[in-house]
Amino acid sequence: MRLNQLFISLGLFLILFSCNEDESKIVVQSNAKEVTKFVVNGVQGTIDVNTNKISVSVTTTDVTNLVPTIEISDKATINPKSGVAQDFSNPVSYTVTAEDGSTKIYSVSVTGQSVSNAKEITKFVVDGVQGTVDRNANKVSVLVTVTDVTNLIPTIEVSDKATINPKSGIAQDFSNPVSYVVTAEDGSTKTFSVSVTIQANTNISSFTHNGKTYEIVQEAKSWKDAAAFAVTRGGFLAEINDQQEQDAIFQALNNANITPNNTVAPDGGGGSYVWLGGNDIGTGGNWVWNGNNQGTGTPFWSGATTGNVVNNSYVNWGRPTNGAPNPNGPFNEPDNFNGAQDALGLSLNGWPLGFAGQWNDVDETNRLFFVIELN
Repeated sequence: MRLNQLFISLGLFLILFSCNEDESKIVVQSNAKEVTKFVVNGVQGTIDVNTNKISVSVTTTDVTNLVPTIEISDKATINPKSGVAQDFSNPVSYTVTAEDGSTKIYSVSVTGQSVSNAKEITKFVVDGVQGTVDRNANKVSVLVTVTDVTNLIPTIEVSDKATINPKSGIAQDFSNPVSYVVTAEDGSTKTFSVSVTIQANTNISSFTHNGKTYEIVQEAKSWKDAAAFAVTRGGFLAEINDQQEQDAIFQALNNANITPNNTVAPDGGGGSYVWLGGNDIGTGGNWVWNGNNQGTGTPFWSGATTGNVVNNSYVNWGRPTNGAPNPNGPFNEPDNFNGAQDALGLSLNGWPLGFAGQWNDVDETNRLFFVIELN
């Protein structure tokens, strides 16, 4: 009897064990069936999870053959498939099927936007000068006052959503016309020919001495502004090294029909002057030739009126007599009147402490004409 009971108990155990094992093998399938991402022509659409609608706005007018890239819930499938071209002239239905077989239908609408074909140069500026744009001939012309056009940086503006090549802000050699291609948003292009011409400046006259070219500029500027302008002309404020150069410059100034009242230094005895390249802006009393206002310059005088020549340099400071200068003086200049005279002016008509043609130290902020020595 007991043996029968044992066999019955063992049978019941095996039946229960078998049932539990079957139950443990049951797998719950996913019901996720969402479109998580829908991209057309690089534009990601907006997905409305409440209405099951997707909207995409693309920058093309032709929506009849667009290939979408679609991402969906894990373990789900979609029909039509991702990567299959569709005609989106009307909304297209996409069915997402979850792992458990349940489905969700999305309506996808793609709207085409008009693409701009504008491809104009609207503004072209070189060296602060705005050029003239001829949209009919596709030409741009610019008149500049610089003498070197081999390395100029233009600032360019083009139609909205258009691009240009070469780009704005890139230096170019304008010795010959340069072609610029403007590309519209729709990919169409227009080529402009840009010409930069050196404009004749009636305020500038030139002369030569000993194989070098000089320019007399009848535009009143401070010493630093004059030095900067000289650099744009390819030179520096003149640096006088001997009596012959001094005489040649002074003679050219006398022949330049300068109106003295237009280039006056009030602190220089009220006389008329032109800037040369000397200054002691860096260290008071240490006079250097530094006509481009760059670097440390070349010393030529140390001290004030009783100072000394440096490097056996030529000097022509204001003095009691009008004869040839004696490097040992006596000189009346430089005197640094009121402690604010740091730039070298050549006198055109004399002043109480010197004669026409001699040098005086005057305030660098005076606005005077100047002489450029070209490189």
